Amino acid sequence: MLLKNAPASGPGDVDADAADVGWCRLLVRCRPLVWAFAVLVHLACFNGLWRVGTDSALYRGVGESLAAGRGYTFAGEVNDQIYPGLPLLVAGSRLVFGQSIVPVLIVISLSALGTLWFAERLVRLRHPAWMGLAVVIGMSLSVWWLRSSVELMTDAPFAFGAAMALYGLEQIRLRDVSGGAAHARSALQVWRGTWPSIAVLLVGLLIAALMRPTFWVIAVAWAIYAAIQLVWPRKGSIVAQHRRTGVLVLLGIACVVTAIAVAAPKTMGRILVGGEYKTEFVARLGELSSLVSSQRLMGIAGDLNNCFFGQTMGPPWLATILAIVLLLGLLRLVRGQLLWVLPIVVMLMVAVVASSVPRYYLFVLPTLWLSWAVGCARFSLLFRRWPALRATVLWACVVIPLVPNLGRVWLLIVEQRTPDVAWLRTGADREETFYASYRDGVVPRLRAISDLILAKVPPGEDVIAPSGNIIAYYSGRRILGERAILLGKPSNWARNVRDCGASKMIFPRELYDSDEQLHEMIRRYIIRPIRLIAHSGRGDYLAEISVYVPRGEWRSYDGSHDRDRKLRRASAAQEVASEPSTKPATHPTKKKKKPATFPTAQSKKNPATHLTTTTAPTSTKKKDKKPAVHAATQPATQPITQATTAPTKKKKKKPVVHATTQPTAPAMAPPKKKQKKPTSPATSPTTSPTTSQATQPTTAVGLSWRQWPLRDAMPLTLFNPPAVSRSILRPVSPGFPNGTQPT
Repeated sequence: MLLKNAPASGPGDVDADAADVGWCRLLVRCRPLVWAFAVLVHLACFNGLWRVGTDSALYRGVGESLAAGRGYTFAGEVNDQIYPGLPLLVAGSRLVFGQSIVPVLIVISLSALGTLWFAERLVRLRHPAWMGLAVVIGMSLSVWWLRSSVELMTDAPFAFGAAMALYGLEQIRLRDVSGGAAHARSALQVWRGTWPSIAVLLVGLLIAALMRPTFWVIAVAWAIYAAIQLVWPRKGSIVAQHRRTGVLVLLGIACVVTAIAVAAPKTMGRILVGGEYKTEFVARLGELSSLVSSQRLMGIAGDLNNCFFGQTMGPPWLATILAIVLLLGLLRLVRGQLLWVLPIVVMLMVAVVASSVPRYYLFVLPTLWLSWAVGCARFSLLFRRWPALRATVLWACVVIPLVPNLGRVWLLIVEQRTPDVAWLRTGADREETFYASYRDGVVPRLRAISDLILAKVPPGEDVIAPSGNIIAYYSGRRILGERAILLGKPSNWARNVRDCGASKMIFPRELYDSDEQLHEMIRRYIIRPIRLIAHSGRGDYLAEISVYVPRGEWRSYDGSHDRDRKLRRASAAQEVASEPSTKPATHPTKKKKKPATFPTAQSKKNPATHLTTTTAPTSTKKKDKKPAVHAATQPATQPITQATTAPTKKKKKKPVVHATTQPTAPAMAPPKKKQKKPTSPATSPTTSPTTSQATQPTTAVGLSWRQWPLRDAMPLTLFNPPAVSRSILRPVSPGFPNGTQPT
């Protein structure tokens, strides 16, 4: 009934001329095959397993909390971030089908296919039929779209609601215009036969409003369109028709918002008034002048290209040029389909203030593909004189965006089908096989971190960790991530980390590659681990932290305060260690009598060659008599030696020559360097500082690793003095397994 009056191509549209191309007519005749191909690609990407992610863990956690009767909470805390559409779907599936997540994934995949169906019908209302099929093929081979169809996310359901609402509104506009003497009839008479289209409009808006905060992008865009229709209707048209359309748009948005506010006043009130997205957007809006820059605009252009082409497409300047070319096709749609173009414009304006990722543009992907097809058709008119060349150029231009997507789509299909292949060959568990390769095997690592937090952190205590929602879902503890901490002005982010109340954090910093600000704070010594708590067994560890708030801008801080403080502590410890000790066994206060020695003629001239010992007098008599050998029993050409070197020496020192009755015995050659007094084996176990420094490796500040003042700090790699081997600074904390040093 809705499609009975829908034309195959827009009346009077100049783009209909491209429908005469041979392959375009063939594409229209093969419409069932096109849809079979689209369904087959979506089925190839579906495996029924949860693709673990930060946002999907939050949706699943809140949904399971609703099903368990704990309210709209996550990890024991009331959630004011996500919209209730997908959590309600997860809760209903858990109550009906149990713990399996497969029914929810099936609904999301069906919503993705429904989006393609509404997008094709919507394009056929205003443009040739081949353009609608081109949109179906392009979206079916878009890697970002296929990912959204198999992930526990709101992108595909939100795009389904947006396409459904826009299709219902376009049906109403066409019926209003094609109603013959529509200008002479009342609004009630015009809309009497359009109640199915009005129902489609309201249901689509309701689905979109329950899924994502991007609904307000559509609401603002449609409100702008309604204002234009009410204030500046297009010349040469029936003013009453455009005013009725504007009023209908405003009424539809108002009805949906009112229904949601009445159905869930507490939940939606928290989300709309004090939600995390709203707080972040308002905080960034206050720094709009600093956010608008050429680098940020090029980043948005790269995200738009990534969504459409499947990758960024080269350096930033090339990505910016391709984004401009992509948006030029929208100029052709402004005159007749302003309602389709305004959401893209508003979304780009919001991306300048808020964050921008490629999946945020999925709900306008049908419009982007339509603008690309329209631009290709207009470009092919340059070759109108050569029909064959024109068909080739048109085909090549339409296929260009599919080429960079094909490789990534193939990798996605292989990743999704790997568990099934392993199960058929070896009977391995599908879930374990999938998570071993999914996201480079990070899911088992995050599970190990979750088990560590669950064992070492009591309930009610906060922890800073990467992928906070995933760890919070598995551990049940409240995990603080970058989005929850770094609110407000960027200059206050270091103070926010200090005042967030978390005293423990997961390390190393390589885990925070996606959290760029926390990674930078760790690198600049603003966040420092001070005590190891436990290891996860996979190279990660939990530690207590200390946060230093520098003066001025934290992003210009280089960690000099922390290094200078450690150097001062090390220098003070060195001065204390260099002072003479009061222990009588090691540093006697009285000068003791030296043991008897036998100096040679050379030793009198060069006292440096005369080695003495610091042994006690009682032991000297016994020990010196046994090795004493006189030169009378040896030939005159050989010196008499006594092995008196300390056993702790790696290099044996040259022995002392004892001259008794032969003054003509050759004297020992003096060593090149001045040698220090060795320690006899009969000495006390406690050695002097001179002996300990000579026998143990020392650091750059002159201390051994046992005397290192920061040995209780962890990890020691935070401060490595120059020219010091990393192996010298061994951790001595009992929590380090096998003496390994975490990085």
